[in-house]
Amino acid sequence: MFYAQGPDLLIQQYHKNSIDLEYFQKWNFDFSISINRFNSSNRNTNGLISLGFGSTIYYRLKKSFGISSGIEVLNYSYNYLDSDPNLIDKLKYLNFPLSLKVFPSKKLIIEFGVFYNKILNAKKREKSSKEWIEYEKGIFLNSLGFLSSIKFNFWKKFKLGINYRFQKNSKNVFKKEPNNFRGISIEINHPIIIIKK
Repeated sequence: MFYAQGPDLLIQQYHKNSIDLEYFQKWNFDFSISINRFNSSNRNTNGLISLGFGSTIYYRLKKSFGISSGIEVLNYSYNYLDSDPNLIDKLKYLNFPLSLKVFPSKKLIIEFGVFYNKILNAKKREKSSKEWIEYEKGIFLNSLGFLSSIKFNFWKKFKLGINYRFQKNSKNVFKKEPNNFRGISIEINHPIIIIKK
């Protein structure tokens, strides 16, 4: 008795106009840049500000929720407070998240899930020096973690998000160098709209 256009027909009809393609498309991509502050959860350290970037892909199972995965490069930086207060560590991880996205409204996204962190490199330097020295392999290890975030569409397609991450590796618990971290990221992301013609 009643007929309505599906999302594919709406995209074909309005792809040159101002319709919200991200809302109607099932597959979506976005790019993000983040400011991070991660600190050890099992050592006496002080987390420092670092940067990260990445790209995610998500699939809308329904208009209100979907699943997401992607790849990110995350930098962690901190200095020791007790054992060596002049030493700064800098770690680079390749992050693979897998999460559930919930869309309570067009402007709000809530996300929670898990991730795998693969260590790319780990460096250290004295505060008085500018030269970074690479750590031996095996000191910092790959780890699993939990993530949660909330994002808000603040201007056009740009979203501002606050993310909490916690990662843990139970090996090397007696070493000075930490392998367990938790922290907060402030992230700005923007979708990459792909129009099917």
